[in-house]
Amino acid sequence: MNSLGNRRTHNEAKQYLVELRPEELPDLLAQIRNQDVDVRESLAEVLGLMGDNRAIPALQELSKDRRGQVSALATQAQRRILARGATN
Repeated sequence: MNSLGNRRTHNEAKQYLVELRPEELPDLLAQIRNQDVDVRESLAEVLGLMGDNRAIPALQELSKDRRGQVSALATQAQRRILARGATN
């Protein structure tokens, strides 16, 4: 998670997180209240790329975040998941 908050390492960290197993999703969702806005922004992107519809409630919460681009990225992630028709 710390790597998501670092602009130099967040892309690599996102790539690793996208590959998490479905049973690891709850650990990732627990980070939606992370104090670092960069982490929350990256987390929204990761959740959208993972495509797991269990992330929708967390993304709905993130879409209310008014710091940085969190809200926009969370909304985009929700649309991405819904467009895929994710059934996970």
